[in-house]
Order: sequence, then structure tokens, then C-alpha cells
Amino acid sequence: MGAAFLSAFERKQEYLLCVDSDGTVLDTMASKQLCALLPCLIAEWGLEPWEPEIRSLWLDINLNSMTRGIVRFKALAMALNEIDRRFTPITGLAELNNWVESGSVLSGDSLRERGEEALSPLMRKVLRWSEGANRAIAQIPLSEKRPFSGAREGLMRGSSFADVAVISTANREALTAEWGEYDLLPFANGVFGQDSGSKQDCIAALLQKGYEPKRALMVGDAPADREAALANGIWFCPILPGQEKESWESLCTEGFDALKNGRFAPYGEERWRLYVQQLSK
Repeated sequence: MGAAFLSAFERKQEYLLCVDSDGTVLDTMASKQLCALLPCLIAEWGLEPWEPEIRSLWLDINLNSMTRGIVRFKALAMALNEIDRRFTPITGLAELNNWVESGSVLSGDSLRERGEEALSPLMRKVLRWSEGANRAIAQIPLSEKRPFSGAREGLMRGSSFADVAVISTANREALTAEWGEYDLLPFANGVFGQDSGSKQDCIAALLQKGYEPKRALMVGDAPADREAALANGIWFCPILPGQEKESWESLCTEGFDALKNGRFAPYGEERWRLYVQQLSK
């Protein structure tokens, strides 16, 4: 299904603006981790005796370090390996580790397609965890998933000269509901979630529509967003955690002009330096 959405994307302008959602446009990173992904992890693996320590570990992986924004299944593998080492044995980790490093599409859909009978006990738990997290995320009121100040203006300005693609590792249905709640969907030409493949693969597919890489920009709040951009030879601009309003204002007042005038490299490098400095505090 995800591939069909990519195939249907139409190039209408000379520029391409790829935008992450959680932590970039919407203030949802912390709530989804604390209200869904973390409690489902604790419950699925019976980790209540070590909950404070695992909470700290999970937030370090997903919010407070250079692995911020990592795909949920890679974050899970990192956490479970550390839990196995420090707290309690986790059986079957080798299969999860191999899967997240295999280059396969990492999604609940890809696990369901194997059929439950083909999944090992651990991978069945991984699927239950992900599905439970999706249900919990859906229960978070849309009124609590607000856009960052400046994000709407940034999308409006960006869409005036570029085709906008939302590229996220989140569930596509959740993305469309969240963007729809705040009337942001009119600024997006396409919405691509975890079922469409990795961010790197999504960008590569969109570039096949005919965009010049140096007229394409990825905006995100995580190092993985930058890696996906650089792998495809396009520009990257970070949204700094805790400085989202200033980041969007800078992109609107300086970054977009730098992109259109062929002078994005120094601007992007300086914003990345500030990003690394911010996460290193």
C-alpha cells in the first residue's frame, strides 16, 4: 500500500520539500514515547520492577541523544539488548537484531505479512508491542498533538515554491489524522508513513519524479533524517529540540532563500552545528 502512495505522487514544482512530522511539525515526540511506546514496552515484557531505570534508558535513546527519532523497532532492539545486559534476560534477541539490520521495511505490516505462525515468540511480542503502541497513540487526544509555533507558516511558505512530502516512520493513519486536525494537509502533496519504507527509500523514490537533488530539502529533528537526506544527496535542515519556533523562523527567513539561491550549504552546516551543540548539553 505504501508503495502505491509513492507511485501516485506527482511532481508539480521544481523544488521538493521533505518534512518529518513528530518533533518537527507536531509537538508529539514526548507524549508518544511516554504515553504509548514506553508503557507498552514495560507491559509486554513485564519490566515493572525496573521501570524507572528503563524509562530513563528509553528516553535517552528516543529523545535525548544522537539516536533521537530512530525507527521504533531499532529503538526497541537497542533497549532490549541493554535490558538483557543490565536487568533481565530477553530470549530470542538475535532474530530481532538481524531483522532491524537487514534492510527490510521495518513495520508492523511487514511482520503481519509473514503470518503469526511464522513469527518466533519474540517477534510476536514485537508485533503486539507495536500494535499496542499504535492503539495507545490513537487514544492521545488530537488536541494534545499541536503544531509547533512557526511550523504552519513554514509549511505555507515552503509549499508556495516546493512540492511537500511528509516522510515519517509513524503510522500513516495517525499522521493523516494529526495533520488533518490542524488543517495542515492542504500544504502536503503526499503523506508517507512506515508502510512506505525507510525515509531514505522514500526520498530516493520521490527524486525519481525528476527533482534535482540540490533543489530538494529534508527538514527533521533527528540525525536519522539527516542521514536519509545525505544518502540521497539532498540538503538537510534540523529543527532543534527545545528551539522549534526559532528553527522554523530561521528556515522561513533565511533557509528557503538560501535553497532557492543556491547557497544552502553554509546555512545548513551552521544549523547542524547548533543542533549537535543542543543535544550535547
